[in-house]
Amino acid sequence: SCIAHVDTMILTITDAPTANTGPDKTVCASNPNTLLTGIITDATGCSWTTSGSGTWNPDSITPITTYEPSDQDTTDGLVTLTLTTTGNGTCNAVSDSMLLTITNALMVDAGPDDTVCMNLPGVALSGNIPSTGIWTRTGSGSFSPNDSDMFATYTATPADSAAGSIKIYLTSTNNGSCAAATDSLTVVINEGSYVNAGPDDTVCANNASDTLSGSVTGAFGGIWTTSGSGTFDDSTLLNAIYFPDSADTAAGTVTLTLTSTGNGACALVSDTITIIRSEEHTSELQSHSFISYAVFCLK
Repeated sequence: SCIAHVDTMILTITDAPTANTGPDKTVCASNPNTLLTGIITDATGCSWTTSGSGTWNPDSITPITTYEPSDQDTTDGLVTLTLTTTGNGTCNAVSDSMLLTITNALMVDAGPDDTVCMNLPGVALSGNIPSTGIWTRTGSGSFSPNDSDMFATYTATPADSAAGSIKIYLTSTNNGSCAAATDSLTVVINEGSYVNAGPDDTVCANNASDTLSGSVTGAFGGIWTTSGSGTFDDSTLLNAIYFPDSADTAAGTVTLTLTSTGNGACALVSDTITIIRSEEHTSELQSHSFISYAVFCLK
């Protein structure tokens, strides 16, 4: 017997929240901190979480923040970063995830330290690098064929020698997401070896031996050789005695050469002396003696 009664309500359907972390990223272990630019809609807040153990800067509740991987993250090489909406009203929270891949840092090896001499100033380089690189130096020498050849030769200058040593650096280029890596080597530059065989000399043909007086610096010793066929008492002595033979005497001259030994990184060097063997004067001296005796007797 009642009249029908009607009541109404309004059902408001709001847009669901959304979360977007952006695309997956790849970073290098030498430069792993990653700027994140998350986007959320229809929610009042958000929260970042990680499958790793890194930290957030300034915090994990800001859509735009920086993730700083931990050493363990770097070792693992891969972490998942998730952005989840908060303050969702009557809606369910929504999430989005991205993968952060952490590649190994670039490893650069400039090669071992080296020692060279100014009379042999080339340094053979052997750089080891996974990409490309460039050589630089503290000295004033040059790289051949160029400074981007990993097996270039560095040629030292007298200024390098005066400094005593220089540094050569190898720095990676075309680094991708990695920071540039650098390694160095030290090159010690010696002045070199020097040899002085002594002055040329003129001796009498009837001298049975010639005493030498050579000197060597920058090397451990020296050795004598002859253009003739005589002999030395000890060819490794700087003040050796040379014994000419009849062929040397007949030739009239002989060239003796002193060559450095124990040169280390230096090239061997040599110096020569020429010994002239003059005519004997025995008969002339005897003649003078006879005349003097005769004159004395006449007196």
